[in-house]
Amino acid sequence: HHVAVLTTRTEVYTWGKGSNGRLGHGDTEDRNCPTFVKALKDRNVKSIVCGSSFTVAICLHKGVLGTEKSVCAGCRLSFSFTRKRHNCYNCGAVFCHACSSRKSYRASMAPNPDKAYRVCD
Repeated sequence: HHVAVLTTRTEVYTWGKGSNGRLGHGDTEDRNCPTFVKALKDRNVKSIVCGSSFTVAICLHKGVLGTEKSVCAGCRLSFSFTRKRHNCYNCGAVFCHACSSRKSYRASMAPNPDKAYRVCD
C-alpha cells in the first residue's frame, strides 16, 4: 500500500511501497516517511488519487496567451481584426469563433463551475 498527500501549497508527498514507481520519485524504493515528489514541483496540482499500483496527479496547465498564437488551432486560418481569438477552457488552445462556438459548464479549466465557458467544437 502507499499514501499520497496534497498540501494547501499544491505540493505532493508520497510514502509506502514504491513498486512499479507508484510513488513518483523515479525509482521503486519504499519510503517510510512522507517524501516530496520533485517531478511535480512548480505544477498546479488540483487533486491526487491512489490506486492499488499507481498514483495520479491532476494538474492545471498554465494558459497560453492568445496574443502568442497567430492562427486558429482548428481551421488554421490567421487571426485578424475580424477573426478574433478565443481561448478554449477545455484544452487551452486558441480558436476562432467559428471553431469555438460552444459553451460548457463542465470545462476542465473553468475557474467557476457555475458559469458556462467557451470550449472548442
